[in-house]
Amino acid sequence: MDYFGIIKRAAKITWQAKYLWIFGLLAGFGGSSFNYNPSSSWQDNGSNSSSGEQAMNEIKNFLTDNWIWIVIVVLALLVIGLIFFVLSVIARGALVHCVDRIDGGKPTSFKDGFRIGAKKFLPMLASNLAMIFILLGTLVVLGVPVGLLFYYQMTLRAILLLLFALVIYIPLGFVVSFIAIWSWQYIVIKNMKVVESWRAGLLLFKNNLGASLIMWLLLFVVGLVTGIAFLIIVLVVAIPFVLLGVLAYAVVQWMGVAVVAAAGVMFLFLLSLLYGAVLSTFQSAVWTLMFREIEQKK
Repeated sequence: MDYFGIIKRAAKITWQAKYLWIFGLLAGFGGSSFNYNPSSSWQDNGSNSSSGEQAMNEIKNFLTDNWIWIVIVVLALLVIGLIFFVLSVIARGALVHCVDRIDGGKPTSFKDGFRIGAKKFLPMLASNLAMIFILLGTLVVLGVPVGLLFYYQMTLRAILLLLFALVIYIPLGFVVSFIAIWSWQYIVIKNMKVVESWRAGLLLFKNNLGASLIMWLLLFVVGLVTGIAFLIIVLVVAIPFVLLGVLAYAVVQWMGVAVVAAAGVMFLFLLSLLYGAVLSTFQSAVWTLMFREIEQKK
């Protein structure tokens, strides 16, 4: 298999079809989390215990007085998280479809990719959920006994069982992830049903275990190199903001520094989103192109 040829083709497609970056960005939004930590300043009016009781009372009062807003915020975040999860599933299917069309010399577009991604949403969702349930279920089965042993202070047994659990979980996660990746290709490109796609994905993984491992290692190296390059870019980009911060402090002191820092953080955040979108698009393209080459050899 021409591994470097696949990587070059994936890089070319990623660079030329920049609309795929939107799908790459969305594909990375498979879930979201939110930690709400209300904070306020309390003064010490007595002993540590009284301060702790006062803090707890203030938290309880805050939750009681604002429970409606808290519920609204939580529901809104759940809805937003659900929307991004749906878009991520659609985006994965869209990436597979568009890369397959482009490599085959067929016309495609963002609209076409989104249409196919939405059309394949249910089977892609089922395949994603199957992967999540398998990994989470295994994590619970292996993790609960370890947690109980630590809880009952059986440290040595807990550590040994933890090592044993990792020996099982890491290879299982690797295998299941690969089967899911091939399943997505079969669902979108070959129009297979979910169960059929997992069977075919398992068979493809077994028959191409060495090739899959080699490509995974190559992608790991590419990710490592590009990650280092991205960090260097971040450091270079940060220099002007540091200089602006010093200048702002000389003019308007800390208020100017805060404005420059906020602008710098926002710029670096957007830059990181762009990097993640491009890398996600490239990685997806690699697996689709590898799938096409395996299927063509059949």
